[in-house]
Amino acid sequence: MKRKNCTIDIAVKSARTTVVTKEGIKEMMREARIMRNYVHQNVVRIYGVALDDDPIMIVMELVRGGSLLEFLKSNSTKITDSERLNHMASSAAWGLEYLHSRSCIHR
Repeated sequence: MKRKNCTIDIAVKSARTTVVTKEGIKEMMREARIMRNYVHQNVVRIYGVALDDDPIMIVMELVRGGSLLEFLKSNSTKITDSERLNHMASSAAWGLEYLHSRSCIHR
C-alpha cells in the first residue's frame, strides 16, 4: 500500500459474505470505523474496509511473526528470558490501557 510517497506493508483479513450475516457485516464496519482512529505502537492499526465485492476485506497493519498466541504456543518451551516475557506482557498491557482510556474494551 502506498501512502504519501512511502510504501507500507499491510495485512488483509477477508470474510465471505455468504458466511457472515448482514448484522455481522454491520458490526465489522462499526468496529473498523472505531478502530481506524486508534493509533498506538501496541495496537494493530486498521486502515479501512473494502466492501465493493465478495469477500469483505479489512486492511490493517502487518504484524510480522503472527499473533501473540501463535508465538507463545510455538515457543512455549523456548521462552525462558524473564526480561523478554516482561517486555511482551508490558507491551500488551500498554496497548490495552490505551484502548481502555478511550472507552474501548478489547474482546
